[in-house]
Amino acid sequence: MSCAAAPAAIAQAEPILKEVEAPDDIPRPEQETVVGAIKRLKATYHMIGSMSVFSEASALMTDHMVKGRDVVEVIDEMEVLFEDAYKKLEQESNNDGEQQG
Repeated sequence: MSCAAAPAAIAQAEPILKEVEAPDDIPRPEQETVVGAIKRLKATYHMIGSMSVFSEASALMTDHMVKGRDVVEVIDEMEVLFEDAYKKLEQESNNDGEQQG
């Protein structure tokens, strides 16, 4: 292939899709602490590196410890927080793939 043909070959290449890894299936224990839930969710959604998610999770933990919010309610909210962050990461990945194509 000549150097002149190289750009045409590159232009015809398929877009590189950044596939987001699926969350690990780590079941929620029947009895769980808020700290245990954070550890489990960080392990489940290991692909999430957003400090805002961890900041929000820390705020929920503080609500539980300082304000006495119910542990189950706080963990439920944390699960939604991590799941939403994962869905956002997936959506961003899909959008990146569409823009490359």
